[in-house]
Amino acid sequence: MMRFLLLLFALLCVGIQNASAQIILDFETPATTTNFQYFGSSIDGQLTKTLPNPNPTGLNTSATVLEFKKPAGAQTWGGGFSNPNPTTPVNVVTNTKISIKVHFDHIGNLTLKLENSADGGANWAQTVANTKVNQWETLTFNVALPSIEAPNTPASGHIYNTITLFTDFGISPTADQVSYLDDFKVEQAIVCNTVLNFEAPATSTTFQYFGSTIDGQKTTTIANPNATGLNTSATVLEFKKPANSQTWAGAYSNPNAGTPINLLTGGKIKVKFHTDHPGNLTFKLEEAQDGAPNWALKVLVGVTELNKWVELTFDPALPSIEGPNMPAAGHIYNKIVLFADFDVAFTTDQIYYIDDIEVCTSGSIPKADVTFKLDMK
Repeated sequence: MMRFLLLLFALLCVGIQNASAQIILDFETPATTTNFQYFGSSIDGQLTKTLPNPNPTGLNTSATVLEFKKPAGAQTWGGGFSNPNPTTPVNVVTNTKISIKVHFDHIGNLTLKLENSADGGANWAQTVANTKVNQWETLTFNVALPSIEAPNTPASGHIYNTITLFTDFGISPTADQVSYLDDFKVEQAIVCNTVLNFEAPATSTTFQYFGSTIDGQKTTTIANPNATGLNTSATVLEFKKPANSQTWAGAYSNPNAGTPINLLTGGKIKVKFHTDHPGNLTFKLEEAQDGAPNWALKVLVGVTELNKWVELTFDPALPSIEGPNMPAAGHIYNKIVLFADFDVAFTTDQIYYIDDIEVCTSGSIPKADVTFKLDMK
């Protein structure tokens, strides 16, 4: 019984820790390894090999990888298909990105083809060029785009069993080419839920100022002063920090947003921000529905990103900058507090613009610490 419980504990830990992306192939275990059968060259019918990572640095320090060959004189369409097919099919029913780590000794391309759909989807292929030589990089394939082959439909919405690979598709090499591939993953789709966008009553609120000469006054929404780039929406929040404000001056939601900040499944908080000088935006959450501590995080605005809209990301899995320094992930908060240029004093009035406060999640199971109690009997 003890051996069974320890095994169960280990399996649960693995499941919890590796849920951020669906691993199809990483060539580290039998369940995540397969061979590819070559075609269109002098090594027709032969199978690929896995071997120790020839360059375990940078993006990829894993132990084993796939060696993939394209011999001299191979057909331009020479490649290899999975044989047998991966244990885990390529499920892109709700996801749109597939990532593959590659290591080339030249600038070329990798073509990924998905075949043998379990639900009748058409075959799909896409070519992505590499940009680095003699080092690992990640290539991303967008299955929401049309296939480069007829009937030119996207792969999204389907499940595929067979993976076919082509290095330097469209090219017949004059010398043997050897490349290395690793970590075939289906990236989880990102879903963003709007909390505030200041376009409709249900997605708008005001913030009440504190710590300055405008204590008790409330923010206003105005026409977007720079409807370009990342943010062309009609209305945004105007946010002020008057001259000689306290360094901790800010404003809290009053009333609270109609949609609370729900971080039960993790995710990231995204905010669009517009400023005319280098600085920061500090985002604070209060009034947790389950009594969790308040949480705050400061994000710097880049010096090169002034007088235009930028999107700032706040990670609730990080500890708060205030005691007791706990993460916000796993909780629901009702109140938002904003601080523009927290810890900075000004001798002139400052005006900022804020828009599109969202909670974005991948739909995956978040990492979590789990406490188990085992009866040793």
